[in-house]
Amino acid sequence: MNLIPKTIHDAIIFTRKLGVHFLWADSLCIIQGDVEDWNRQSSMMADVYGGAWLTIAASWGVSMQDGIFLSRPIGSIDVPE
Repeated sequence: MNLIPKTIHDAIIFTRKLGVHFLWADSLCIIQGDVEDWNRQSSMMADVYGGAWLTIAASWGVSMQDGIFLSRPIGSIDVPE
């Protein structure tokens, strides 16, 4: 049984392929359900993200098991002339 959520697994694979050796995942690095840890860590998030070489936002999935690379419908936009 794989204990790492698919979203984190995908991020690990992606960063490795880019040659990046470190990955900071807020869902793993901040103690979930601990308000004190959240307050301490969230106050440092601007520095973490601001100093990042790359930021991955897995915002399309419904759960951590959906992964990063999802198929989604391709739409089009009419551009007025």
